[in-house]
Amino acid sequence: MMLLHVSAFASEFTGKERDAESQLDFFGARYHASNMGRFMSPDWSAQEEPVPYAKLNDPQSLNLYSYGLNHPLVGIDPDGHACDDANEMAVCHGITVAISNGMNAGDALQAGQQALQPLSNASENAIQNSNLTSTQASAFEGAVSNAGAANLINPNLLVGLAYKESSLDPTAVNDGARGLYQIRRKRQQDLGLSDADVTSVDAVVDPVAKYLSHTSSVLGGNIDLTIGSWRQGIKGISQLNAKGPNAVSDFVISPAAHGRPAQLLGKDYIDVIKSYF
Repeated sequence: MMLLHVSAFASEFTGKERDAESQLDFFGARYHASNMGRFMSPDWSAQEEPVPYAKLNDPQSLNLYSYGLNHPLVGIDPDGHACDDANEMAVCHGITVAISNGMNAGDALQAGQQALQPLSNASENAIQNSNLTSTQASAFEGAVSNAGAANLINPNLLVGLAYKESSLDPTAVNDGARGLYQIRRKRQQDLGLSDADVTSVDAVVDPVAKYLSHTSSVLGGNIDLTIGSWRQGIKGISQLNAKGPNAVSDFVISPAAHGRPAQLLGKDYIDVIKSYF
């Protein structure tokens, strides 16, 4: 029997679409029978392997029909394949934690897919054309990939934000804001960063990703509001969000604070950062 994947299917197990006739859930790579707790076909890989995605030190990985290494209550499988590298394992763990913290399974899986996005050409070019040394560039690329995976954040958002804030210059200082992400003293304290962390190319990335991940979950995954929150703050952006989903269609208001006048954050700020996706 041929099963067709169509958008009319109901969303069921971990947010996947269920075929009404067969009651199987479509995971992309293969179908899963939730009533049996197993996939209907063995795992496979694009490159021929004797036992795809297997790890010889983990016997559960040798079962090509199991879901989440046979631990469905604590593990999750985003696409029908086992998680087989460090970033994918981090994303799988992040998805599991997000769902356990109350995030909708479908939203968590979508965030996980974004977190596994490779660096775009725009991100790669920005890093290569910056003033970062080759060592710094390599450290930054590794940091955004790891932090994105661990926190369910698209790594290109972390690159785009750093470029927009400082042109990828960890030594940048503007009106009291410092480093790649132009962090002020109050946010530095909130993120638990040392002075050295703020001006680093790697240690600063994960705390920034954690902040954006938290903001994204509070704001229902709205990417414009999440980006705007970096300038506006989560409280201010939440108030703006209460005005409706299109509240940031033209600008984000940056309120007066610490002697600085109120500012209008142009929509181009958000659009430039999103252009790195």
